[in-house]
Amino acid sequence: MDLGIRPGTKSPAIRCVMVGHYLEVDMTMSSRHPGRQRALIVEDEILIALALEAEVKDLGFDVCGLAANATQAIAMAMEGEPDIAVMDIYLNGARDGIETARVLRDLCGVQVVFVTAYSDDEGLAERIQQQVPNAPVLTKPLYGHRLADAIAKASEVSTSAGM
Repeated sequence: MDLGIRPGTKSPAIRCVMVGHYLEVDMTMSSRHPGRQRALIVEDEILIALALEAEVKDLGFDVCGLAANATQAIAMAMEGEPDIAVMDIYLNGARDGIETARVLRDLCGVQVVFVTAYSDDEGLAERIQQQVPNAPVLTKPLYGHRLADAIAKASEVSTSAGM
């Protein structure tokens, strides 16, 4: 069986920790393909995070990490230097994703695409617009073309802001 790990390359580091009743999985992918953009997935539900990872890879991105909370996301962004973050708004029941996205954008220049199952939350769109202007917001579940369109929109905002 070929695991895709070659001599001289770094393999993914996987760390599992029990947090209350949940198993927290921290995966940091350190391989980088020249010319490919990098994405960070910030999602506290591991099955959704893995599905997002697969979709983002199908769009041609390298995934530099899967983060389950704000602390992991910031650390992985500083180390992995992603171009884009696919960010859940509600991390562990709180709206930490919006503040985390603002920090990632300010510290690392990361463009953000939000994903949420709670699109009817009052004040959510306003708070996002205040903290992370022009960030696309997608409702779960995601399907390939919607994520691709949102990433393209986030990249356009980044390009036009830099001019």
